[in-house]
Amino acid sequence: MTILQVPRVAFLGVCDRFSKVRNVDPNLSGLNVIGLRREVVSSIYPLPLGSLGLVFAVYDAASTSELRIVGTAKSIGASFWINVGFRPYPAGQVPIDPMAPQELLISSELSWATFVMPFPETMKLIAAPDRFELCLEQDAEKIPVGTLDFLYAPALPLTEDRIAAIRSDPRASKYARMELGCQNCNAKINIYTGLEKSTEFQDQGVIWYREIADRFRCECGNTDIDLRFLRESFHSVLGERTSSREETISLTQLYEVGALETTADRFYRLLDRDPEEIEVQSFLEETPLLFHRFSPAKILKKAPLLNRYQTDFAILSRSGELVLVEIEKPGKKLLRKDGGRSADFNHALDQVQDWLYIIQEHRLACLEMMGLKNDRVTAIRGVVIVGRDIRHDREQLRKLKSSDLGPITLFTYDDLAQGLEVLIAEMKEL
Repeated sequence: MTILQVPRVAFLGVCDRFSKVRNVDPNLSGLNVIGLRREVVSSIYPLPLGSLGLVFAVYDAASTSELRIVGTAKSIGASFWINVGFRPYPAGQVPIDPMAPQELLISSELSWATFVMPFPETMKLIAAPDRFELCLEQDAEKIPVGTLDFLYAPALPLTEDRIAAIRSDPRASKYARMELGCQNCNAKINIYTGLEKSTEFQDQGVIWYREIADRFRCECGNTDIDLRFLRESFHSVLGERTSSREETISLTQLYEVGALETTADRFYRLLDRDPEEIEVQSFLEETPLLFHRFSPAKILKKAPLLNRYQTDFAILSRSGELVLVEIEKPGKKLLRKDGGRSADFNHALDQVQDWLYIIQEHRLACLEMMGLKNDRVTAIRGVVIVGRDIRHDREQLRKLKSSDLGPITLFTYDDLAQGLEVLIAEMKEL
């Protein structure tokens, strides 16, 4: 029988965040690790690493006072190292700071213990996609313990439908800036991206990302950074909701609370005028924020369904759900006096049902005409937006909204407005 010798340390991957789980017996406590993976896929390089944690497992940590782990990139020559110390605790004793790796609870049994370490200060950015090989340094020997791949995924183009989706996200950004430089000679370059160019940034000497050179080389020759990834995909950060990059990338929020309140006021004023459908269509096209409840990744105006129909909007959500939206005049009634559905509402339902039938029968052709890939669409449903709450009996309207309309959802224009009010209240509490 062959006995396979394995290292006492294993690299498990990187995680987005983690939390300590404490049980009655502290020796049984462990980690909840979120987003564990061995490949980091990003549209941004240089890539900030501040939010990522390195996850390791060590065997028989009680007999180990300290470990030294080294990571070396295969192509760009970058490297980092971390020292990890362990301090065992007597059975039943709870550490002061259970999150600290050096205070990792060590079982007296021969078993594996897991710990998380941040990237060291010297490795807060990775300049380009690469593979890192991680080794345990022990007795002047380097023992491989795992690999970590950084991969590049070009961002989707900043098309009109993508910009509309970003504008629908109240927490999105309208500008992003990154400063890169050399620590030796203090040479710097400031780069920005946005939904449009900024005269203010241009006057400050900040360079539009599409206009940067292939590389940034400092005067002393110690820093040489490939900028082509930023030139192609820096705009991807505009649609991100994470704050993990804020140390390196400064973001300018798209909306302030005051702007949201102004939008809500304008919307109510429009509805109170009982506008025609075409005017409402234009307002929603200019103010896609009112569609934020659908978490759009793309918003298509007048999307075709073969050569037979045209939706008012088609929204592809971040989860891959395709929502076909039919809007009607705010002044149209949903219910008759006896509580039954109005002819206008039934007509709108029939319209959306026809859309859903067509796209079910000719899915690939319909998605292709919309410019959508079949594997990106996980589900398809319909939405009808029509009428005002104030023009109907409250109980009858509540019953209609809670009724089963199959794959179609009903919203009134007051539902859209109230969704915006809830959003404003949430942002005021931040």
